[in-house]
Amino acid sequence: MLNQMLKSTLVLSLVCLIAAALLGTAYIFTEPGIEEQKEAALKESLGQVHTTADDFEAKDGYFVALKNSKIIGYAAVAEAQGYGGTIKILAGIDTEKKLTGIRIMEHEETPGMGASALKPEFYSQFSGLPADKIALRRNGGKIDAITGATITSSAVIDAVKQALESELSSLKFNNSIEEADSVTYAVPGNKSGEIKNG
Repeated sequence: MLNQMLKSTLVLSLVCLIAAALLGTAYIFTEPGIEEQKEAALKESLGQVHTTADDFEAKDGYFVALKNSKIIGYAAVAEAQGYGGTIKILAGIDTEKKLTGIRIMEHEETPGMGASALKPEFYSQFSGLPADKIALRRNGGKIDAITGATITSSAVIDAVKQALESELSSLKFNNSIEEADSVTYAVPGNKSGEIKNG
């Protein structure tokens, strides 16, 4: 009986070892593709929050939106806790410090109501707003909450405010790009189609 138990333990250990090796190998081969997809999604979202930009420079904690090598705005990624988990957003502002748009980059909200934050009916409300109007309408702001998903709506607003306050508040709004140690992202659909490393 002890011999049978030892044999079963060894077989189970071997199966677990093989499964772990297979999972590790699968991760090694899929990780680069996942990172490429995340970068492609970021580039697409940057182009959506700054529709007139033709390039973006990645800085420390934010992006500079450029059109014909002139600064037209900025974008930053921020997170807040939603109903189902973390919500990660990208917020863009112009040189007048008004929102140019937001996009939800990642979320763990429920597929029904919480995921409604992904719909243009919700996120289009942010475009053109100054920072002091980014709040739910019931709190004196201009944003209508998603019906049945107030926590999600509030989390998106919190993330947008965080992006504006922590990442973008210290920026100097000028039209020069002299002090750049950066990576430039070409916007999807841009004629140049290149990605430059600075």
